[in-house]
Amino acid sequence: MTIKKWVYLFWSTLLIGGIAALITGFILEFISGIEYGEEWLTELFYSVFVGKLWAGAMFSVVAQLGFFAFLILNLLLLSTFKHSRLYQAVLWVLLLFVFVDVVYLRYVFFAEEGETVLGYVWFPLFILIVALFVAWWKSRATNFKAFASTTFFMFVFTVIELFPALKENNLDSLWYMLIPLLACNTWQIMQLHRLLPQRQKS
Repeated sequence: MTIKKWVYLFWSTLLIGGIAALITGFILEFISGIEYGEEWLTELFYSVFVGKLWAGAMFSVVAQLGFFAFLILNLLLLSTFKHSRLYQAVLWVLLLFVFVDVVYLRYVFFAEEGETVLGYVWFPLFILIVALFVAWWKSRATNFKAFASTTFFMFVFTVIELFPALKENNLDSLWYMLIPLLACNTWQIMQLHRLLPQRQKS
C-alpha cells in the first residue's frame, strides 16, 4: 500500500468515525431525553465538536490500529497454515472462542440475581450478524475465500477494540463505541481490495 493510499484510508476512516459517533450520540441523547439548557448553542457546540467528533476520531484511530494488527496476524496465519481450509477452520475456532468468552465473562461479572446467560448473548450476536453481512458483501466484491477472514476481523477485532466499553455494564457506552467501530471496520475491510494490487486481494 502506498503512502497516498494509506493517507486516504486514514482520513476517510477518521471522517467516518466522527460522523458515526455524532449520529449515534444524538440518537442516544434523544432516546434518553437529554435537553440543553439556556446556553444551548454553546453546549451544542462543545457537545458536537469537543465531545462526539473527538470521541469518534479516537474510535477510528483504535479501529485503524486493530485493522493493521489484523493484516499482520492474517499474514502470519496464512504463512503458517498453507492449506486454505485449515486456515479458515482456525479462524472459525478462534471466533467461537471469543464469542463464548464475551458472553460468559460479561455474565460472570455483571449478572444480577435471577438473570440467565441468555440475556448476555444478544449483544455479541448482533456484532456477529453484522460481521456475517459484511463478510457476505466482501465475498461478493472479491471471492468466497474472503468470507472467513472478514467475519473474523469484523467480529473478533471489533470485540477487542470494544474492550474498554465491555468492562462497564453500561448499554449506552457500548452502543456509543460499537457503532463507530463497526462503521470504521466495515469501511476499511471493504476498501482493502480496492487499495491493494489485484494479486494481493483478501
